[in-house]
Amino acid sequence: MSRDLSAAMRAGIYAEHTDESIIALLTINHPTLSEPVRVCDLPHGRLSESPLRYGCVSRSNEYDYLPFALTLAEDREGIPSKVTIAIDNIDRGLIVMIRSVDEPATATVEIALESQPDTIEAEWPIYEIITAEYDATAVVIACAIRTFHRQKFPAGNFDPARFPGLFS
Repeated sequence: MSRDLSAAMRAGIYAEHTDESIIALLTINHPTLSEPVRVCDLPHGRLSESPLRYGCVSRSNEYDYLPFALTLAEDREGIPSKVTIAIDNIDRGLIVMIRSVDEPATATVEIALESQPDTIEAEWPIYEIITAEYDATAVVIACAIRTFHRQKFPAGNFDPARFPGLFS
């Protein structure tokens, strides 16, 4: 599947030397969170003095700088989309959050130019976090788009083990 990227993004990608940087924006949502967790992979600017926070502002949302590596799946029809995110484990709060949830969180990945963070060049919306593994140095999150065609249909069967009253 092709993506329509701006001329500035294409020039930044194809240039041998450029002042443009690509910034990845990650938003994690979960019903237990009071507000989404928003992080970016570049320290675009200072968000606050006390406490000292770096990150970027995109569409009036503040994204805290937290180093992470993003691995995207192939962008072709027929191949399930999967994303792997490796986040530096510099704040133990992320592990506490992972341990405390009992249902999958969702993640949205967006790409923009650092010079134009309000203009989203590419977006991979509503991934479901399927695994989260961590150690002392990194938290690795695997996300996939829920594929409904793989879900069992009908969801349950009326058999004697589950519904004995129907068979007596």
